[in-house]
Amino acid sequence: MILQRIIRQQAALRATRAASTSTSQPRPIRPLPQLTHGPTFEKHGIKDLLSPEAYEMAWIEYQSFVMGKLDLLTAGTEDETSLVKNLLLKYARRADKASLFNYASMAHNNHFFFKLIVRPSPFSFHPTPHQQLTTNPHPRPPQSPNETPIPEPLLTRITEDFSSLDSLRAEFLNTANAMFGPGFVWLVSTETSQLRILATYIAGSPYAGAHFRMQPHDMSTQNASVIGPAKGLAWARQQEVSNRAGFAGPYSGRDKVVAPGGLEVVPLLCVNTWEHVWLRDHGVGGKREFLERWWDRINWEEVQEGLPREKVIKRAVGRHGQRF
Repeated sequence: MILQRIIRQQAALRATRAASTSTSQPRPIRPLPQLTHGPTFEKHGIKDLLSPEAYEMAWIEYQSFVMGKLDLLTAGTEDETSLVKNLLLKYARRADKASLFNYASMAHNNHFFFKLIVRPSPFSFHPTPHQQLTTNPHPRPPQSPNETPIPEPLLTRITEDFSSLDSLRAEFLNTANAMFGPGFVWLVSTETSQLRILATYIAGSPYAGAHFRMQPHDMSTQNASVIGPAKGLAWARQQEVSNRAGFAGPYSGRDKVVAPGGLEVVPLLCVNTWEHVWLRDHGVGGKREFLERWWDRINWEEVQEGLPREKVIKRAVGRHGQRF
């Protein structure tokens, strides 16, 4: 029954996409972002991860759907041509704009997920540790089977903060697999240049400016009787004025405001755990399989590019000014 529901949703998304591309419709304000391997993925799917049909639904149809919704919600307003990220940050505190925030955040998160997926190399060769040691006295760093090497600076950061790449993989995939509801799991870099894992549910956002709606808990498994009444940072967030208006004054929306306890982080990587992404190809019990295969399609070069440069340099310098 769940699979039938997914297929029905796919049919609805196709109908929406067809309507949006009709000659009677205006050109979309926010077109579908172009992925590096988009044409290949559309034709062949993502090997071992998503079939062409699943890719079409999870990326082309779903992303077109949420972008189309953003166009409708912002048409004729000052936000009509605003960037998606700017929209989610602007309206994270506006209860009356919850729908706009949700579509903007989903558009951003889904794009972040897909843009860091790389196609496997057609000439993949995976030497064993013994082969590496006997053929090269300086074996290359660990890498995923898609033949995208993990850059040395990133591997060093991972080793420092998670002890090893295997430890990061286990913790990251276990966190994503344990999510009962849909959402995203992120690898982020903190203000102190540490790598951390962050989970956001539904359309929650990892950005500090949107932590009023970070949605860090799965409310399908937690409620007041389980976690008790709000306290600490959760209580402080509830006391913040959500609706901001006016040009000046204590409730104006001009100044950048971070939610109490909000973390200034830079997202580097995320995985999408929404059922419509993995259920079609991997089945009801196939979430773990999907996650493991996704890990083997990460573009680590792009993850490395996302690291804040000034913090990489700062962290690479020891207490006495010596690099290590």
